[in-house]
Amino acid sequence: RTGSRNLKQNDPTRLEDGFLEDDGAISDDLADTTSYFESMDSKYRGSSKRVESDDLDVREEKDLGPPAKGMEVLKDHYTQVFFPRWQEILKSNVSILVTGLGSKYKLLHEFARVLGGPSDAPAVVVVNGFNPHASARLLVKELLALTPSVSRPSLPVLSSPIATLVRALDRELDKKVVVVIHSIDGAGLHTRENQEALAQVASECSNVVLIASVDHVNAPLLWDDHLWHRFDWCLQTASTFESYSAERRFSLNHGPRMFVKGSMAGASDERKVRGAIMLLTSLSTNAHGIFRILAETESAGVTEQRLFDIGRSRFLTTSMLGLRSILTEMQTHDLIQTTRTDEGTKISINLQPNQLTAVLKSLD
Repeated sequence: RTGSRNLKQNDPTRLEDGFLEDDGAISDDLADTTSYFESMDSKYRGSSKRVESDDLDVREEKDLGPPAKGMEVLKDHYTQVFFPRWQEILKSNVSILVTGLGSKYKLLHEFARVLGGPSDAPAVVVVNGFNPHASARLLVKELLALTPSVSRPSLPVLSSPIATLVRALDRELDKKVVVVIHSIDGAGLHTRENQEALAQVASECSNVVLIASVDHVNAPLLWDDHLWHRFDWCLQTASTFESYSAERRFSLNHGPRMFVKGSMAGASDERKVRGAIMLLTSLSTNAHGIFRILAETESAGVTEQRLFDIGRSRFLTTSMLGLRSILTEMQTHDLIQTTRTDEGTKISINLQPNQLTAVLKSLD
């Protein structure tokens, strides 16, 4: 109908002609609404005829078809219409922010699969922002691994300033990379530090472009004017109406507490073990060695200086700064804790003996 044909051609939320119908439901004349209903009411005439119940075409709910059919139609529309559009936007080196109702995990996952299909396709890196252990620094580490080995910068990822890492990445990366971020407003990436680092990657790395989704209605509050212009998002609305099952499966906590520092607090034993394993898997083998030293002294804890001496003797660390970077990462996620004693501040692992055994077994 005319309502759908009058939509702007470049409107990112526009569906194909005929998919949306106006039927005059939207009007710019707000003053005459009362008279409209009064006139319609005066035209109404009652009828003396009666309709018997046998004449009614009553359909049971099961005959109407499953709601999933409509979602499949919507998914096909996004695949056929939105995917080509998104590919063209990304080729223009413009980052995309996908909004809308429902989880966008399956949609972006399918888009990432389509991107990586052709032989000349760009490299694709997927980040689960709803994972509490995700961070912009780990993303930069993954991107640096894509640089040529002969020119790869030998920088300590955990301790180097993020600006230095991004400059090295922009200088050495010689291929196009698309970073797909599920839930950029999730528990792992919602901090100011991570958002600034991601904005720096998006604005300063010429061969890196982002496509990210947001889930929370107040997600734009993460960015002030400065960050918003650095991301330079192209907004795309794609409501899927799907449940957030994937996001909830990776969350160690649910509800508002999910956004509180120390995401392992109050989690069940199984989730706490899984969270510790996920964190340690993302860290270096030297960090694993430091964790094992802490496990050996679990009964009494160990001071920072003593931990540094043991770690240096085992060639796990060469500077106190590097050790503190590892400890900060662990303490941020409540994997370790500090206790003041007569001998000074001691560091210990924040796990029960059975939990610690399970984590150590996974590192073997």
